Formats: sequence, C-alpha cells, structure tokens
Amino acid sequence: MKGKLKVILIIAISVAIYSCNQTEKRDLVGKYVVGGFHMRGKVNLDSLNRCGGFNFGGPVFDFRSNDSVYLAKAFGEKYFKGTTFMYELTSERLIFTKGAKRIEMDYVDDGVFRVFIDDSSIDRLDLVKDRKSVKGKQ
Repeated sequence: MKGKLKVILIIAISVAIYSCNQTEKRDLVGKYVVGGFHMRGKVNLDSLNRCGGFNFGGPVFDFRSNDSVYLAKAFGEKYFKGTTFMYELTSERLIFTKGAKRIEMDYVDDGVFRVFIDDSSIDRLDLVKDRKSVKGKQ
C-alpha cells in the first residue's frame, strides 16, 4: 500500500509541476483598436494621424482565425507595408508572414496586448479588443 501511495504522490506532484509550467497562449481572434502607444521621441501627431497612423475610431487589427490577420488599409501600409498576413503567436513574439516577408515583434501581455513594432516614430502599440466586436455586446 505504501508503494502505491508513493507512486500516486509522485505522479500528482509531477502533474502539478507540469501544469504550473504551462503558459496559456492568448487567443487573438477578434478585432482590436489601438488603446495607447509609446513614441520614440518628439513626433508630430497630426502628420501621423493624416497618414493613417491612428484610427482610434475603429479597429485596426482584425485577427480572423488562428492564423490570419487583416489590418486597416492606411494603418497596415504605414506600419507593416501590407494589410493581410498569416500570423503566429509564440510565448514571446507575434510573427507576421506573407510570402518571403517576415515581421517579428516582441510583445508583453499584461491584460493589454503590447506589441513592439519597428517604426521610426512609434515603438509600441497597446492593443485592446474592440468592445463592439465582442460577442453579446453588439
């Protein structure tokens, strides 16, 4: 009996340790607005807005499935040189791909999805799920 109890205890501890080490990957499916950003320095916000830099009136990211994303036209062209990509989410990076093109971005997920982009004026976009696109809120 003691041997069986010891085996059960070892299995239970192993399962607990394994499950604690697993990080749940965020499900990005849905539409996101830019809820905030971090600029690299002094930037003229009017010129950014004119070229589609910030469309706070609506979603700019639309993750339509577990592997494809559509970006608002002016926004996507300005910051990613495209509007449709396949994407992959790892534990540390959001990766957009389209053919041979590959854009890798670090991110932090602390309730707000903060993506670090490669741009001369903005280094971080804070993405928040669009409330209008959340099921049951329409």
